[in-house]
Amino acid sequence: MVSLLKADFFRLFKSKSLYICTLAWAGIFALECLLLDLSYKVTASQGFDMSYPIPDALSYGISAFMGSSTIIAIFVAIFAVSEFSQGTMKNLVSKGFSKAHIFLSKLIVLTVAAYFIVFVTFIAGTVCAWSFTKEFGSLSGEFGKYLWRTIGIELYLIIALTALFLMVSMSIKNMAASIAINILGLSFGRILFSLLEYLVETKIRFTDYSLTNNIAFFSNQQATGGDYIRALIVGAVYLIISVAVGIFIFKKSDVK
Repeated sequence: MVSLLKADFFRLFKSKSLYICTLAWAGIFALECLLLDLSYKVTASQGFDMSYPIPDALSYGISAFMGSSTIIAIFVAIFAVSEFSQGTMKNLVSKGFSKAHIFLSKLIVLTVAAYFIVFVTFIAGTVCAWSFTKEFGSLSGEFGKYLWRTIGIELYLIIALTALFLMVSMSIKNMAASIAINILGLSFGRILFSLLEYLVETKIRFTDYSLTNNIAFFSNQQATGGDYIRALIVGAVYLIISVAVGIFIFKKSDVK
């Protein structure tokens, strides 16, 4: 397992796609901040009275934790499927490494990659927002509690999300299809849970059990202790199922 991790981390940090995806996403996130500032100035110049859309730098930066799912979906597919197309996965299996260990090694390394993407995006967004607002935000008090709790729960949910993307990618083994399904799953998953909730007239809040809805939920600063407990349970269920199904399918598949 240790040798697998060393090899995967070596591949990760030698991968140009990691840095390209990270810089591209961080740039887009910073650009969104710029556009928010520009739209506010244009609207204000036309005589409309409205509050500034970015209260402080940390408030904007923390949204990177909720909004980076798409780029994580793309990078997981690129990293996982490239091993099949390049033949390195066949070499690993032929050397006698357990497929379960191979999957878990990929999950650990890709979780680190996801954290890297998120934190770089967080820093870029925070710096950009601070340049406009000149207000950094508080690391203590009520907002400080929200900030640290939210960062913790989001990092936890990102593990489950990465496992889900990895399961899909290693099951399909086609990069274009994996990227498409991972991205579409983000949208259609939320739509499906919303539709189920609508069909039962909200008697059952199916959206509470959606992983993506739980990730997005904490942009709301009114989250209570029960919301965090629910997110912990939802994350654990998705993580366990994704890992179990992913390893099962990988064990049953031929590696060419």
